[in-house]
Amino acid sequence: MKIGVISDIHNNIIALDRVLDYFEENNCKYIICCGDIIGIGPHPEETVRRLMLLSNLICVRGNHEDYLSCTMDNMPFPAKMKPGEAMYHRWEHSMLSEESKSFLYQLPRERSITISGTHIYAVHYSIGSSNTYNTPEKNLTLCQCEHMFSNIDADVVLFGHSHKNSVHQNEKTLYINIGSLGCPSKSKNMARAGMLNLTEGKAVFENVELAYDVSAVINEIDRLNYPANNEVKQIFYGL
Repeated sequence: MKIGVISDIHNNIIALDRVLDYFEENNCKYIICCGDIIGIGPHPEETVRRLMLLSNLICVRGNHEDYLSCTMDNMPFPAKMKPGEAMYHRWEHSMLSEESKSFLYQLPRERSITISGTHIYAVHYSIGSSNTYNTPEKNLTLCQCEHMFSNIDADVVLFGHSHKNSVHQNEKTLYINIGSLGCPSKSKNMARAGMLNLTEGKAVFENVELAYDVSAVINEIDRLNYPANNEVKQIFYGL
């Protein structure tokens, strides 16, 4: 059985469609998303609506969905957030329909599921004692994965957040950071994802990198001219 895995879509509907087409071509039975559906990119409503159409989606929230919860609960954004970033979030939240907001708001922080005898744990990133996501490690090691998820008993741990894909494995657990589907950064025009192949209780991971028309996304960012868009293009699109 094949399972598509994605994370950090960040409002990039063009890259998302490219990956979902690939999953369909490869007959993926389920799609697991590790959060950060929204944030950064130009198409919040279209991206959320696309995911809502997937009957085989298993999804958790990320920190960008938490920012939406701040808006919906009339709570302040994190104190460390820069003014331009806060302006962007207010803009993108205003672009979301009530139905899309409700979908994102109810997403759980973590999911534990068993598929074909394989226990899979999905989360955006490891959760600290203050019930917030830990700061991403720059160059993740197996030892760090084991420490980050020491309280998790699973065959496969799926996560994202750092936008840097990695795969580590010990005798018990396969730790997979899927990378960012929607923020190509230095890779310029690649949508990153992955596939899990589950066979007789064993999980084999295949890294997926698919080229797409990133210039179309940049053109939409320029057309919409939303807050902090120059920083977005520089940091997350490598321009």
